[in-house]
Amino acid sequence: MGLCLNPELGFLYTIKEDLELYFTVGFELQNLHFIETEYDYGIGSNTVNLDALSVSIGVAF
Repeated sequence: MGLCLNPELGFLYTIKEDLELYFTVGFELQNLHFIETEYDYGIGSNTVNLDALSVSIGVAF
């Protein structure tokens, strides 16, 4: 379980009335909290931040 955010910024370019190209760049942020068990130490919890850069290119019709 954890918080996940993915803000993006981009543009849309119309080629024809029914055909468009799009391009977005974003940042993905996930704060992951999990519980781990170890044989000798018992139960503990840990939080990990997963960060990534995302790029999307596509065609809409």
